[in-house]
Amino acid sequence: YTEKNGQLSNLSVAPDFTSVAQVLPGQLGYPSSLIQADHKLFSPRIGIAWKPWKSKQVVVRSGYGVYYNGGVYGSLAGRLVGQPPFAVTTQAFQSTATPLSLESGFPLQQSDLIANTFAVDKNYKPGYAQNWTSSIQETFARSYVFEIDYNGAKGTHLDVLQLPNRSPLGTPQLQVQNSLRIPNTGEFTYDTSVGNSIYNAMQLRLTRRFARGTSFTLLYTFSKAIDDSSTLGGGAVLIPNDIRAERALSPTDQRHNLRVNYNYQSPINNTKTGLMADLLRGWTVAGVLTATSGTPFTATVTGDPSGTGYTGSSRAEATGASVSSGSGFFNTAAFVAPALGTFGNAGRDTIPGIANFSLTASFFRSFRIDDKRRIEFRIDSTNPINHVNITQINTTVNSI
Repeated sequence: YTEKNGQLSNLSVAPDFTSVAQVLPGQLGYPSSLIQADHKLFSPRIGIAWKPWKSKQVVVRSGYGVYYNGGVYGSLAGRLVGQPPFAVTTQAFQSTATPLSLESGFPLQQSDLIANTFAVDKNYKPGYAQNWTSSIQETFARSYVFEIDYNGAKGTHLDVLQLPNRSPLGTPQLQVQNSLRIPNTGEFTYDTSVGNSIYNAMQLRLTRRFARGTSFTLLYTFSKAIDDSSTLGGGAVLIPNDIRAERALSPTDQRHNLRVNYNYQSPINNTKTGLMADLLRGWTVAGVLTATSGTPFTATVTGDPSGTGYTGSSRAEATGASVSSGSGFFNTAAFVAPALGTFGNAGRDTIPGIANFSLTASFFRSFRIDDKRRIEFRIDSTNPINHVNITQINTTVNSI
């Protein structure tokens, strides 16, 4: 990648986050690309289909594949090129006593202050996913197809963001900036590829092909997703270098998911005549029904009770009480604000989600005017039963 002077800027960060230095390509053991290249991104794919019996409509399928995030290098380069010394952002304020000018509007940067806001591990590896699936499908009664599937996915080398330049636990708020672990350096995000995820799902699918005016597809999914890379609120790891503390249910974990597509057409065919037959012929009712369990929530606290200068959403302290008891969406007595100078011990996504139900419906008919023209009468509704779905609740323990 070539930018100004053919160079980018990165930060050299010690493994224990005790020192940092601004580096250019080729310095301090860094390669010319600032990130060690990985030339072994082998992505095999394989799939098979087998029909065990000639006389039966049974098909067995299985597949496996590896998928890399090949575009990640471009996005990292786009972020690194915006770092000092090639891109500098400053704030300048004016008043009637000190008006801005071309000279005062571009103040000199302190030579001993590293102002980079983003860094990436030089041994960063592109993330990849392994996907595997197996299924058995049987066709019966001519119009019906039943299928049972198992799907799995394993994510490796996923991005994990850290904020390593933090003060010791319990630092008074007014002294946080003066007690940073790495002096003369501002807060910066450090991107590493140490995250992992796992997803397992069983699917049951029943399909009725369109026959006698009726068709539908019923799909039920039972799944579980776990990871240590979905940091809270899109922020960073709470405790630097402690990735194990982040392992929990994924924010997208949805244990149960039922989806039904339906289509029903009036049974009145063209063989029937008369006014009533003409009025009832051709009408269709169609739509989608979805019923799911909710995605989990995390109990958080406002501010920085740890005193480390953490700017993300801090987790609450678990009291040991049951999260599911009580009359509300969750038991508020199960969490409290952590003591000053400590991290909350409540895990991510420990509050069960709220179930959701949705229904869409359409009622329509197409009328032929002539061989080239048609007119359609249609009524669509996104929530015909006026059901309320709650998708977000306040889980901040010490909010007002």
